[in-house]
Amino acid sequence: MYADDKENFPFFLTLRKWSNAMHSSQEFRCFVVESKLVAISQRNTDEYFAFLATSESEQDRIVGLVGDFYEDVVKGAFLLENFVMDVYVDSKVDRVYVVDFNVFGKQTDGLLFSWGDVRQLRENMRGGVQGGDDDDEPEIRVVEGENKVRVDTLSSYKAPLDTIGLAGDGGFDDFMKMCVKPSDMDEATSDSDS
Repeated sequence: MYADDKENFPFFLTLRKWSNAMHSSQEFRCFVVESKLVAISQRNTDEYFAFLATSESEQDRIVGLVGDFYEDVVKGAFLLENFVMDVYVDSKVDRVYVVDFNVFGKQTDGLLFSWGDVRQLRENMRGGVQGGDDDDEPEIRVVEGENKVRVDTLSSYKAPLDTIGLAGDGGFDDFMKMCVKPSDMDEATSDSDS
């Protein structure tokens, strides 16, 4: 279904409680395959947090907290066997909060995992490789250094869905051409002052 099929396009309003106290280093994306938590990725892959990258004990603590939260709260309560959930780990009180549930598949960014990685991790836990054990803990991945930061190449193209029709028949590209960049405004102001 495409956005220009306005009559049949399903719109949903999702409300989330806003908190500016959430630190981006404590947000994680969790991958669940066949009701088994198999992978945890740092959510903000465009930032490097040295304390996450250099502390194996911090990574183990996060895996333990998220794993316990999944087993005690989410597993069995969520109807799907395959899904992705974003969580926030409050380090001050060692508590985990669900931020979001996402589709299990390529529509959802795998962040520091490929979708093949996620499926392979589940196979390994099932015993598909030597030493595999269904009780294995999930693998955690964090940005390992300043030079490993993954920039979102599409971030400069993000816009609300309802801006698509603003330029009329020309579409979104024409709308973007009508927009004035702040740097262009500064140049136009300085030219008129001369």
